Amino acid sequence: MVEYDGFGENANRMRAIGKVFPVMFFLVAALISLTGMTRMVEEQRIEIGTMKALGYGNFSIASKYLGYALLATAGGSILGVLTGEKILPYIIIYAYPHIPKIYVPYHISYAVMASAASIVCTMGATLASCYKELAAEPAVLMRPPAPKEGRRILLERMPFLWKHLNFTWKSSLRNLFRYKKRMFMTVFGIAGSMALMLVGYGIRDSISDIVKLQYTDLQRYDAMII
Repeated sequence: MVEYDGFGENANRMRAIGKVFPVMFFLVAALISLTGMTRMVEEQRIEIGTMKALGYGNFSIASKYLGYALLATAGGSILGVLTGEKILPYIIIYAYPHIPKIYVPYHISYAVMASAASIVCTMGATLASCYKELAAEPAVLMRPPAPKEGRRILLERMPFLWKHLNFTWKSSLRNLFRYKKRMFMTVFGIAGSMALMLVGYGIRDSISDIVKLQYTDLQRYDAMII
């Protein structure tokens, strides 16, 4: 029947979308984790230097941050699996009219894969954040970090453009090019989030227009007898 066949085709389209969205979410989550853990480690460099001077090993010091990341990720994964695998399918399936009550089971394989990917992303970001600080000597860590050396950026070599910028823009541009890691995190994080929003709104607009054309312009009848 047409209704059942159309429902199956829509499910296949949803499956194709589901292969893209998680990748974007994991990339944004990894960037957020890297930013947050990097800031936490940098703010506690004096404590890290003190613990290294007292004889604590690198793994013992890093285990504090790894444990924090693991607990946060595990808690979020459990909450996401318990709620997401019930709420999202319910909203999507019952958006179709005349759907009988169906059973939505938990898929353990999907839950394990998603949780493992989340833990790998956050733990990897935490290890990357701790590696640089733990490689330094305790005496270096117990001193405030030296500010990065300022350099002329590319725009400063274009006087016809640089002189028209005010102080706020100049300061912001210098900081962006001075801290390149934060710049890339900001750019990719905002770009990924905006991409997800645009895809969501684009899908909504496409579906709304298709429904209007299908049931207003193409199908003018009220019922069909087969």
